[in-house]
Amino acid sequence: RLFILIICFSISTEVNANDIQVSTFSELINSHPVSGDTLDIIDDLSSDESIGYNFYGLDITFKGNNHSLNGNNVFAGFVLNQESNFNKIRMLDCKGQTYNNSSFAGAIYNSGGNLHITESEFSGNFVDAAGFNFGVGGALYNLSGGSIDINNALFDDNYANGASAYGGAIANGYQTTNPTYMTINNSIIRNNYAEGSVIAQAGAIFNNGTIDINNTTLESNRVLNGENYFLEGGAIYNLGTMNITNSTINNNYAEGTNTIGMGGAIYNLQTLTIDNSTISGNYVNTNYVPTGGAIYNDENSTTIITNTNITDNYLTSVSEEGRGGAIFNRSSITLENCNFDGNHINTTETGEGAALYNDLNSSSGSASSSAQILNTTFNNNYISSETQTGKGAAIFNRSDMTIENSNFTNNSVNALDSSEGGAIYNNGNTVLTIKNSTFENNSSKSSTGEGRGGAIYNNNLLSIENGTFQNNTDDTGLNDIYNTADGTINLNAADTINI
Repeated sequence: RLFILIICFSISTEVNANDIQVSTFSELINSHPVSGDTLDIIDDLSSDESIGYNFYGLDITFKGNNHSLNGNNVFAGFVLNQESNFNKIRMLDCKGQTYNNSSFAGAIYNSGGNLHITESEFSGNFVDAAGFNFGVGGALYNLSGGSIDINNALFDDNYANGASAYGGAIANGYQTTNPTYMTINNSIIRNNYAEGSVIAQAGAIFNNGTIDINNTTLESNRVLNGENYFLEGGAIYNLGTMNITNSTINNNYAEGTNTIGMGGAIYNLQTLTIDNSTISGNYVNTNYVPTGGAIYNDENSTTIITNTNITDNYLTSVSEEGRGGAIFNRSSITLENCNFDGNHINTTETGEGAALYNDLNSSSGSASSSAQILNTTFNNNYISSETQTGKGAAIFNRSDMTIENSNFTNNSVNALDSSEGGAIYNNGNTVLTIKNSTFENNSSKSSTGEGRGGAIYNNNLLSIENGTFQNNTDDTGLNDIYNTADGTINLNAADTINI
């Protein structure tokens, strides 16, 4: 009997669900739906008040039919906490909710609910704390154990502004004690930005939960501010777990005057995996130590990148040194079956590691960071002729590193004063191990004739097993490796190497 009653109740709930047509914003606000209803939007809607909690506590579907809901840059969007569906709706120009002089979630604030977004657009939505307090999630904010899945959506020209600005388009999670989850599939996330008077993080996506991203493009997102502070993650700032597959991350950047910029595309502080993707044309342009043109992997973090093209990322500065034209690592990184091509540094001071800078862990001050490079190619990476001193056109290493079955071809340092390591510069009290790898046509040249180490400049511990070296040159002629008085090389090969 109990089973029969449950079935009857389920059928009754479905029958009582309503399909409510709305053609004006007033009809939307006054629709008074119940759980299970569908609001069928049959015309473009223009807000004359904030939506806020009008649909809070309901399981509800918004069927947009490709119509828009426009906040007119004045009114806020939805606050939801149950099972919600947004299908083919265009959320435009909605202003964020406010709390204690902070602003969050321009279009949708999902507080502990399950939100499903399909074939929808979020454009021009924003949070603006007017340079004070926090601005979080220009379009979406997912909090309090909430779950959001996004399919075939467009996020364009959304922004977050505040003293601290997080997530120009999307913010996922805040405290790890109440984890949030999000999936993004087959979507485009472009032209979003975070601008902070003190700090700006994540021009597109701020994550302190778990996010899976698949077959998605993140393009031309950025972090900006005025002067004297920090810019982190032109597209993504990750404090949680993020998995990216089959995606494109292009032309994102961190840019400002008298600022420190880190991670033109991604700033990672926890766990990041990227597979079968393209990372290209991302950059950092700041006056103070631009770092990680594409990715900045901070201490106590893990980044694993496989089967990915990492090309034409760069650093530029008119007054400072640059570190890691494509990637800066301060913890643990694995690169497997990747291709680094055309990454570069163009700064007026020192350029170090146009493809990869592998640093010590700054907290411990020891070689607790590490890099493992497998079956990867480094081609045509370079440090420009406008840079005073160039070190490692492909890799600058000062921590533990292992390289296996990899190729270094046509990498070059062409600095003004001194050039060291056409492919690799190895320094610090650590070990660089190279196995079954090839170095060909790399060069280290300078206008003063102080180019040393056509392939490798070694000032540390270097172990080479079955290495192939051909046509690597520096200012002394054919010279594969330049070994300083402090350098030690262990060779386990019959190959001919010019040292």
